[in-house]
Amino acid sequence: MDRPSRPRAFISYRHIEHETGAAQDTLNAAHRQWVETFAADLSKWRVDAVFDGHLREIFRPYTAQDPFMVPFLAEVSTICSLICHAFIPILTPSYIERLGYGNYEPQRETKLSFVQEEWQFAMFYANAGVMQYIPIVRAGEPERMAALPLGVSPDNAFDMRDPADYPHQIRFIAERIYAAWDGDHALIKLGLKDWVMTYISWCRENYPGCADKRVDAWPIDLLRPRLFLDRVFQKSAGSRA
Repeated sequence: MDRPSRPRAFISYRHIEHETGAAQDTLNAAHRQWVETFAADLSKWRVDAVFDGHLREIFRPYTAQDPFMVPFLAEVSTICSLICHAFIPILTPSYIERLGYGNYEPQRETKLSFVQEEWQFAMFYANAGVMQYIPIVRAGEPERMAALPLGVSPDNAFDMRDPADYPHQIRFIAERIYAAWDGDHALIKLGLKDWVMTYISWCRENYPGCADKRVDAWPIDLLRPRLFLDRVFQKSAGSRA
């Protein structure tokens, strides 16, 4: 397989940033638009940005619904960091609440979520040294985030709360990604669509309830991506033996 022409970065964020208030729908839409703009601007600096907006385009031919409303898409998103060289979480109070740090305090119980799964998969490989970790502070208090076990510090995080800082921060993020990239593939040597189709095919083969249904009718399953990755890496280890 040819070496990639540019590095790839996975952007993780929470869709529902504002849960209360009369303007919550407008504010949440603005937050999602910010992420889309960020992904597009990063691409202008020759970094292939991967986020769920690209998944929606892949899913569009396979569903009669708006892909945004297909629950299975969120499940697929949890494994997309593995085809990327960098993990970029968009940190906000709502995002870190999903990680178990509501109001910047450790919680006794944390509701399982796809944001949490995206985080856990990506940080496992970031901590193993095979994926770059670049946290973005989009809202909230960076100093309080730095006090939590999130790996956020002035040395690695980008504070993008002030729109005036946005243009040069984009360039600095791209430069940091290129500085760490060795020119080789990410952990999984597939493009986004091929990786998604591989996962869908595996689900159809291993889950009878998926075989004869459209993906928009599939129930979501937090365990399924873990079983899939176990199988992928078992086959990889077997091929090297």
